[in-house]
Amino acid sequence: MATLKLIPMFKKVLFGAVCLGMFSFTLTVNAQDKTKEELKAERDALKTEYKSQEHKDRQKKLDELTAKPPKECGVASVDGLASDSKKMLDSQKTINGILPEMYQRSVGEPIDGVTAVTEKKMSKEELLGALVGLSTSLASQVLAVKDASGKVTNATNDIKGLNPMKAPTATKSLNYSKDVLNALTNELALEGKIVANLISTVKSSGNL
Repeated sequence: MATLKLIPMFKKVLFGAVCLGMFSFTLTVNAQDKTKEELKAERDALKTEYKSQEHKDRQKKLDELTAKPPKECGVASVDGLASDSKKMLDSQKTINGILPEMYQRSVGEPIDGVTAVTEKKMSKEELLGALVGLSTSLASQVLAVKDASGKVTNATNDIKGLNPMKAPTATKSLNYSKDVLNALTNELALEGKIVANLISTVKSSGNL
């Protein structure tokens, strides 16, 4: 019986691993199909998007959400979703801090006009390893967002049965999680493309 109980969890872990691999593989293959000139043109467009006011507003929103998580409302599904959202925000903060440095190390110029401080130069192999690690972190975030998004319906249904005194607090918490998921979805789409481009750019270059 103990073995049977482990099977669903094993399937979930296996599915997650497959999703992570497919995410990284798809991004990298799409970038590898391009020439150096095409990669640079794509990178310039992504850099423009990264420096856009829309992206700045989104990062500001993510910072605000990170700083002000909701209080527990007593509804397990809603509180669990808020907790998951906070964890994803913390992970995203780490990713957002690493990305500018990886961009500068890969192409020799800052992505946002601010020169990143690098303690030592990386070899090509070390840089590729760091970029692949960053890509894996992004893939983990994508999987976490997908998993959390699937919990929104249940949380919404649980709120419908609450008394009028408790519902507003639970609704506010659920809206917080929805805002997090929306912002992260757009942020991850952009950053995934940037990292895939950097991986292909570094692979096509000489020793760095």
